[in-house]
Amino acid sequence: MDVELFDNDKPETVRNFLLYVRSGAYSNSFLHRCVPGFVVQGGGFSVSDPLSSNPFSAYLEVTKYGRLANEFLVGPRISNTFATIAMAKVGDDPNSATSQWFFNLGDNSSTLDSQNGGFTVFGRVLESTNSNDGTNILQRFNMLSTNAGVVDLGNLLGPDYQVFSDLPVSYTNTTTRVPSDQELYYVRISILNQTNQTGQSPPAVSIVSPSPNSRFTNQTVTLRGTASDDVSVARVVYQVQGGPLEIATGTTNWEINVSPLPGWTTVTVESIDWEGNHSTNSASVTFFYLVQVPLNLQIVGAGTVVGATNGQALQVGRFYTLSATPAGGSVFQMWTGSVTSAAPVLTFQVPTNATDFRLTANFITDPLIRFAGTYYGLFDATNSPAIENSGFLTLVLKTDGFFSGTILHQGGTYEYTGRFDRSDSASVQGILGGVNRFLNLQLNPTNAAGIITGSLLGGTGSAQVQLERLASGLASSNAPPVGSYTFVVMSNSSDPLAPGGHGFGTGTLGQDGAFTVSGSLGDDTAFTASAMISQANRWPFYLTLYGGRGALLGWVSPSTDNPANLDGSLQWIKPPDPNWATYPAGFSNEVAFLASPYTAPPNDTRVLHWANGLATIADADLALGITNLVKLTTTNTINVTEPNNARIELSLDLQTGLANGSFVHPWVGTTNKVRGVILKRDDSILGQFVDGDQTGSLNLSAAPFLVTQRVANVSLPALTTALRDGGLLRFENDGVIVLTNSIVLQFDTALEANGHDVVLSGDGLTRLFQLPTNVSFSASGITFANGRHTGTNGANATLPQPGGDGCGACILNLGGMIALTNCVLTNFVVVGGDAGVDMTTNFTSTPGGRGLGAAICNRGGRVTLQDCLLADNNAVGGRGTSVSSAGLTPALSGTALGGALFSVGGECQVRDSVFLRNHALGGVARLLSSGEYSRAGDAAGGALAVTAGFIQLVSAKCLTNTAVGAGAPSTNAGAGHAYGGAFFVDSNATAVAEQTGFGANSAAGGGSGQTRNPGDGQGGAAFNAGSLLLRDCTLEQK
Repeated sequence: MDVELFDNDKPETVRNFLLYVRSGAYSNSFLHRCVPGFVVQGGGFSVSDPLSSNPFSAYLEVTKYGRLANEFLVGPRISNTFATIAMAKVGDDPNSATSQWFFNLGDNSSTLDSQNGGFTVFGRVLESTNSNDGTNILQRFNMLSTNAGVVDLGNLLGPDYQVFSDLPVSYTNTTTRVPSDQELYYVRISILNQTNQTGQSPPAVSIVSPSPNSRFTNQTVTLRGTASDDVSVARVVYQVQGGPLEIATGTTNWEINVSPLPGWTTVTVESIDWEGNHSTNSASVTFFYLVQVPLNLQIVGAGTVVGATNGQALQVGRFYTLSATPAGGSVFQMWTGSVTSAAPVLTFQVPTNATDFRLTANFITDPLIRFAGTYYGLFDATNSPAIENSGFLTLVLKTDGFFSGTILHQGGTYEYTGRFDRSDSASVQGILGGVNRFLNLQLNPTNAAGIITGSLLGGTGSAQVQLERLASGLASSNAPPVGSYTFVVMSNSSDPLAPGGHGFGTGTLGQDGAFTVSGSLGDDTAFTASAMISQANRWPFYLTLYGGRGALLGWVSPSTDNPANLDGSLQWIKPPDPNWATYPAGFSNEVAFLASPYTAPPNDTRVLHWANGLATIADADLALGITNLVKLTTTNTINVTEPNNARIELSLDLQTGLANGSFVHPWVGTTNKVRGVILKRDDSILGQFVDGDQTGSLNLSAAPFLVTQRVANVSLPALTTALRDGGLLRFENDGVIVLTNSIVLQFDTALEANGHDVVLSGDGLTRLFQLPTNVSFSASGITFANGRHTGTNGANATLPQPGGDGCGACILNLGGMIALTNCVLTNFVVVGGDAGVDMTTNFTSTPGGRGLGAAICNRGGRVTLQDCLLADNNAVGGRGTSVSSAGLTPALSGTALGGALFSVGGECQVRDSVFLRNHALGGVARLLSSGEYSRAGDAAGGALAVTAGFIQLVSAKCLTNTAVGAGAPSTNAGAGHAYGGAFFVDSNATAVAEQTGFGANSAAGGGSGQTRNPGDGQGGAAFNAGSLLLRDCTLEQK
């Protein structure tokens, strides 16, 4: 078949093909790949005897004349359509074509025109009417298949023949045998109208430049030379460092551009004539490519570096050595940057791909200087504690690394010495407790406080070691207070063999950080111990017990919850001995150490924050224990509530915090002494008693339930007296109690009308109750009425003060818990205080006080209302001097929020309750000295307002409540706005109302009937600026 070559369009590709043809490289070559409908490929392999009948096995690769630059985009773009011929390539390498070519057996333009840079088409098969010519031959290959005419030699002969996995053969009856050489398709190519002269001699080549051993710093190196032949030079090819054969530009005068790697590079060049003869005098040249990058050398700390300087040009690929030398009092820490190393002498090679090189030599102050001082610490085996592996250490570290110290172990004292090396390590060997032991120490140079860790090896086990440098005294901030302390060593109730009693005692903390304690352990062992504070803010306690055969040890530190308190986990080891008075079997337990500051209370003030308590005496042989209610009076007498069958007695020493007493054993009738201590951090009294060879525990704390008090005389004195102790107050009669001052509830309190008509009134003069954090207050069947709270007026000054808030005339909740059931809250009034007046002519704008929750003002606590009525309550804003018209949430002139209930933070739950005729009224405008009126006050939430936190209404009713913005008395003043006649939800609040009815509520802006500056009224039932969900609610509004 005839093939037309596109020598004008793809000149180098055609020239490459003709070189292989004219040189005879394709002699005896065969088609080695056929994929019907895709391609048939050749030009890659040949055999020595095409007529051989032997099975195909040996083959030759076609000689390569260099890699060809892709010409797919050179000249016109010619697609890979049927009957075109194109060059084959290596995958993912567009410029890798050499000798192999293929005919397209179909239209492959959609794939081969875009893959791998495009496959260069350089000719096409001419059509012919002869069925055995032209494209008809190609169609015959399309009729082959893997079952007829295409053999997979990789499958038949193994992976070495995988390249022939689609080998076309001249038989179709089977594809399960290996073909003979004569059964392959061979290619014979001739050039029509060829007039080229045949040469007689091989070509020659020479390199003109560069000169051998030249040095370059530019990335591209150009080689030039000449080539000759007795007829014509077909091609000049070259190799870089033995790499693939590439084609030079030009022939008789050629040029090569290479981008070498840094270092020495050798390029070998040879020429080829059209007969395929290679030059016999292949030429080569070796040159050096020098790449330099700048060194960014920095020094941190005190020291010097030799071997290179900052900004010096480094040669890529070359090795360099730098040495870091610390100044006096410093040590080398490490190299960081492009290379990291802890060795002061650094040898490195600059990477071949480097664009810059950075190194920092880091020096630090010699830790042996920085951490000189006195260290105290402990060693113990935390996994299996034993006296053999427990003890106390001191260590005095000098600036030269030498140290000396003392070890307290099993009642003995041992001296030791040593020295830390430059890796901050030290090892000491010696006899400890009659056993050869190894003490390994490691100084931590990154902890400024000074910490030494390590291990103690040898003997029956190993122990962990930790020492901490002593401080000169307590820290200047967040340190526990100096003075007296009480402490408890808690019993380990989970261990039946451990003492049941609590250890207890008193202590003193000095400004120098010395903490001294004395008391009794849980097995009734008396002890005294002292420890010094470390710079890590901890105390290492070590107490030798039981004649050196036992110990109590561990670290004590300020509590994470409250740094005024001290916490610790101590290991308590007692050996077995039948002579011990208690616990002769011995034990090894981990116990908690709890301490808190102690000061004697003022006169008539309880030492603990409860009045009604529960005393528990347990453990030892008291399987069920003894419990009894007690009352702590204001004179700190402990009265045991009858019946006191165990005849418990307990007295307190208020100066020391110690407690002493007794009880009668319920089984044997003996009188047992009890001892303990007041622990203010837990509001409790904890201690122990001895019962035979065991101990039990004493626990006094606030009663876990409300103790009932009966109030027969419904009067203010009776109520005041009952409230001093808290608990459940049950009224025995009807009555009205008028409060003359607000009562701050100190203890959890519940009021129960008990079927009687009980009214608590403020007589329009005072707030009824204030609830501190974590105190609960509940009431059932009580009527609360007629309370009032007015915010303070701001001071008149150059910088006038804003008015104070009026809030919670019935209850001001400051983080406590309120639960009201079947109660009435009515006729409560809160009024914000007036703003102070600017005493200059600057007319400084100052807001009036807010009116917040006439009945209940909740600040971060919890409020629960069940079956309650809140009626005729009024929240009124104070007068301000602000003339701005800013939004609602800032503290503006005279804002009123929540006619009955206001909440910021915390949570409110309202069920089956009614809000009736409550009002939020913005503060009235105020005539200023300038002759103008201040901006009138806003109002929000005639019944309820929540600005942060959560509130839920279930089956509630909000009827005829109003939010009214104050009117403007003149046209130059802004009237107040109103938001939410019944309910207001601000931007930081979440509210849910379910099955709640809103009826006849209204929101009215001030200034009605005026022609200028009227106030807005928005949301007759509710106004939502945050998150409000209404579910199955009814809204009937004005």
